Amino acid sequence: MFTTLNKLTGKCLFIALYALMAREVSAATFLGDGQAGSPGWAAQLWPYYQKTDSASVASSFFQLAWFSETGFTGTDQDQIELWAGVTAGHQESDFEGNDSRWGTAYPQIGAEWYYKVFASKAAPNTEGYRAWWISPFAFINFPNGSDKSSGFGAGADQYSATVNMTSFFGYDRWILSASPVGLNYYYHDRNYTELEDGRREKLQAGLTLNLADMALGYQVTDSLALGIHHQYDVYNAADSDFKRSERGMVGPSFTYSGLVDKGLWITGTLDFDYYNENTEHGVTFNAYIGKSF
Repeated sequence: MFTTLNKLTGKCLFIALYALMAREVSAATFLGDGQAGSPGWAAQLWPYYQKTDSASVASSFFQLAWFSETGFTGTDQDQIELWAGVTAGHQESDFEGNDSRWGTAYPQIGAEWYYKVFASKAAPNTEGYRAWWISPFAFINFPNGSDKSSGFGAGADQYSATVNMTSFFGYDRWILSASPVGLNYYYHDRNYTELEDGRREKLQAGLTLNLADMALGYQVTDSLALGIHHQYDVYNAADSDFKRSERGMVGPSFTYSGLVDKGLWITGTLDFDYYNENTEHGVTFNAYIGKSF
């Protein structure tokens, strides 16, 4: 594959940069992730905000999910989740074109399997509590049909697929949710990008990696856990027309479960870049708000 970003200048570079920004993946494992949910339907929001040196993005993934009563074992030892959703948001930068800053991206369907490997008889967040869950998941994103070069949704007119697995560990009042390696593959764009030399290409972002995506925390009260989140992303790692880039992030994380009796769950992270290679320094906020029915 040729490295398009190394060859483009001016307007074409601007277009390619926006395509790259639109493909950036924010996995954000939260404190408590990896455990089974309440059986039935749930409406879920994943608010996201990122401010870099020259751009800002505000968006949310809107998801409708269904959780099974039991899983493949026929008991509550495991559970299946199925979902469908779409992302909508607003993006602006110092290089704005004439496109709308508002847009949608990544219509998605996915599935996750939760399996309780071990759980002690002690209640969660008490002395002697031990637990281990695993939850492999996969989802497919569909093209958004947009050929614009700026604003939210630019560069998202392609199929993509993600596979990952989260593990949850509980030890007394300590909790750890970790996804060591997430694989995201972005196929060729359905629309053409005009290059500086006059050629028109359907560009491909290829493989992006989410590494060491984990949240470690302590259950301060029965309803509030506080901790730290870390994530290292490698964009365009292989089979890509774009230049490889990297970002390392770390910051505080929280999970509030005081309204779980009403079917409401809230969690979030605030990350600060500690390493950048071919990416702008930024601050990123990720959150999850879920309401079960």
